[in-house]
Amino acid sequence: MRRTIFPIAALFLLAPFALAAQCDGLPPKADEYSAQALQKTTYLSNYIQIICDNKSSLLKSSGAVDLACKLFLDEDRVVQVSSANRSNISEYKVRDYFKHLQLLGYTRVEIKWVEVGYVSQLRKGVDGNFYGVITIKQKFTGYKNDQPAYEDITEKHIEVVLKQVSVAQAGNSMKCWDILLGDINVEETWQN
Repeated sequence: MRRTIFPIAALFLLAPFALAAQCDGLPPKADEYSAQALQKTTYLSNYIQIICDNKSSLLKSSGAVDLACKLFLDEDRVVQVSSANRSNISEYKVRDYFKHLQLLGYTRVEIKWVEVGYVSQLRKGVDGNFYGVITIKQKFTGYKNDQPAYEDITEKHIEVVLKQVSVAQAGNSMKCWDILLGDINVEETWQN
């Protein structure tokens, strides 16, 4: 499966259309929620590839960091990082995670999902938001000079949150539902 990296501007322009469909006051149905949550994780994957690409300008990479952070409920969410070369799992707050990625030293990275689960464990929280988990197996390849330098496959659990937000449209404030990412936890990592 080949992933296309969309220009940042195109992703930014598409976001209002995805959100506008959820402004009818009702939360999306489970299958719509799953599809929108997977779309957000696809955006995240595309942003990570831009952030790690040493051909990306500082402006483009920093813009991708800012847009990637906006995919999350807030910047206090935690992203766990693992490697097949070590047994420990590191944790970073969202913005620190993206800054860490900028320093990895790969000329580019490729992220493919070899297995994607749909949202499970959907529940309504006491705060009125809905919470679920997507389980994915992510194949990560880091390149140096167009040669694979590191590869692994990691099973991750991504918390997704369906939250009602206020959106200004034509001078009016509307309540809409948006999908945001929560914590990203590592379940298992192995060498490819």
